[in-house]
Amino acid sequence: MASLADRTLGAMSDGDLVGHLDEVRVASENLPPRLRRFLVESRVTESDIFSVSGLPIGSDLPPTSAGWTAAQRTGAGLREQMVLLLCGSLVGDPFTLVRLCSRFQG
Repeated sequence: MASLADRTLGAMSDGDLVGHLDEVRVASENLPPRLRRFLVESRVTESDIFSVSGLPIGSDLPPTSAGWTAAQRTGAGLREQMVLLLCGSLVGDPFTLVRLCSRFQG
């Protein structure tokens, strides 16, 4: 998972996740087959709620940032955001934490 997220992020020279949603959707086809099947099945059956856990994102997780601006500046959580985006793109129309959190900035 971490290597797929890193490769996908590496292909984005500008770091703009929202501007690359089509490429992320294509990259999501490289998720492990069992995970892909589960996510697509959850979408098709219109599951109200489901949970995915135990994804091997990496052992080098950065500490939680003090705020959104600091996280953007340092890139903290970018890999984790990409993993969520890869999985989410198989479930429905993806959104990013960037788009969500920008609503809360003054």
